[in-house]
Amino acid sequence: MRRTVHVRPSLLAVLFVSTSPSYETVLSPRDKLLTCLSNVPSLNTVSPNSPTYNSDRLTFNRRFDYRPAAIVYTTSVEQVQAAVNCGASSGTPVVARSGGHSYAAYGVGGQNGSLVVDLSGMTALTLNNVTGEATAQTGLKLGPLAQGIWDQGRRALPHGTCPYVGIGGHTAYGGMGFYSRQAGLLIDRAVRAEVVLANGTLVTAAFDRNQDLYWALRGAGPSFGIVTAWTYATLPAPDNIGWEFDYEPPAGGKDAFVNAFNSFQNFARNAPSTLGMALAILPDGANRLVFSLSGKFYGSLADFNTTIQPLLAQIPEGNLTSKEFNWIESLADTAGSLSVTSPEPADNFYAKSLMTSDLVSNSSIASFVDYMYTQGTTSNLALSWFVEIDVYGGEIARASSDVSSYFNRNAFLTFQFYASAKPLSAPYPESGIAFLDGMHDTLKVNNEAAYPNYIDPTLSPSEWQTQYYGSNYARLLSIKTAVDPQNVFRFPQSVGSNTTGNTPDTTSSDPATGKPTASLSPSTSNAALKLSYTSAQVILPAVFSFFAIIF
Repeated sequence: MRRTVHVRPSLLAVLFVSTSPSYETVLSPRDKLLTCLSNVPSLNTVSPNSPTYNSDRLTFNRRFDYRPAAIVYTTSVEQVQAAVNCGASSGTPVVARSGGHSYAAYGVGGQNGSLVVDLSGMTALTLNNVTGEATAQTGLKLGPLAQGIWDQGRRALPHGTCPYVGIGGHTAYGGMGFYSRQAGLLIDRAVRAEVVLANGTLVTAAFDRNQDLYWALRGAGPSFGIVTAWTYATLPAPDNIGWEFDYEPPAGGKDAFVNAFNSFQNFARNAPSTLGMALAILPDGANRLVFSLSGKFYGSLADFNTTIQPLLAQIPEGNLTSKEFNWIESLADTAGSLSVTSPEPADNFYAKSLMTSDLVSNSSIASFVDYMYTQGTTSNLALSWFVEIDVYGGEIARASSDVSSYFNRNAFLTFQFYASAKPLSAPYPESGIAFLDGMHDTLKVNNEAAYPNYIDPTLSPSEWQTQYYGSNYARLLSIKTAVDPQNVFRFPQSVGSNTTGNTPDTTSSDPATGKPTASLSPSTSNAALKLSYTSAQVILPAVFSFFAIIF
């Protein structure tokens, strides 16, 4: 017979107290996070209960819909430090949002339940006209960065053309633009970073300080900390020639298109580094493909005309236009405007990339062009698509693949395959993913690498680790263990993650309490890093109020 044991309420209280190691077990990890954030002075915190939560968590790529544990809008380094401490102590994945332009929505975590540290309120920019160095907080976007260093000293940097892209991710993962063949990637101009680490300390990483961390930040930065400011070695802003070369083969002209592509890549292979260019391919709506080549030439108009002549001779049916610009006029001409005061229109898309170090074979070109004609020009395709092919080489390739964690220095062509839902408000069709995957696969024999700023969440761990980082990945893992042993900065394709797609990785904290199992200290760090922590520390209240926040 079953016996019933009656326990007095007072005894229950004793048992509860005696089996509870600390107050921290009372709050769930999410409640602990929000309570901690509420104690940070003047920090604007958006929780799932906030009226602006659904608008604040919106992503540039509306194909993704994630629910962060909280979003904080920081205005100071101290607030960033405090937010990171709150994330770490509660076991919450921490990600930074600079411009919010991540193709896979990693700026809101790439999964549910992350702490988003939004840096849009940190946009200070200063230019030292003696040294030519510009220091920019990472809430700044490319348009204001370019306009700012021009206004303050007629200076320039190599970077992309979209003014809305944040400098944080763009720099951390490479940063390529037309000027890069002559001046390198944006990351090559980054001489210093101020970064908040997983234990909340602020350090400087540069050639002469915290060299391993500096190496890792330049190619894989978001896995290692939150860079609050980059310092760049700027260049005198060059005048240039903006140019465009358009060619539309006749209907059904597959062979003509193959020949035009071959002419383009052979011309690009031998072009001087003063010529930056990209090829865009897209359907014209009449069962044909448009071949549009554009770029910048950093020299005189006479030298440009001489340089471009071999291409004109190969494709005499094409139409060339060109115009002389100063630096800032040229950027505005390409982007339409450098202003970011109006909200950027969102998109709903899938994208992939492919980098090849050599000429694409004739058979691959033929398969690629045939696929675009047969699959991409049909009127019932519920997609708006394009392929952009950027020409690398020049100054980019002069650096070795291990000078920073950015690996793919020997790339010649970088393909970006991009398809948006039509209309954008429609659910993204599964056929869109299959369509781009099929296009990509026609060139797969050349699939040596991928560009991490065109992030592709469908890649398996072995694929993205190899295609983004190559042989540099092993060193990245070692540095990650040293500076972020509890994997505070994590998202589906962060260094150390072995998840597939956009699956959360929660192995770094105790599942019962959300508390990290250890803390980073100089004594447990890799000695080779020699991290010089600043004395600035954020002291968070040790006592939390007894209430639960309901979601």
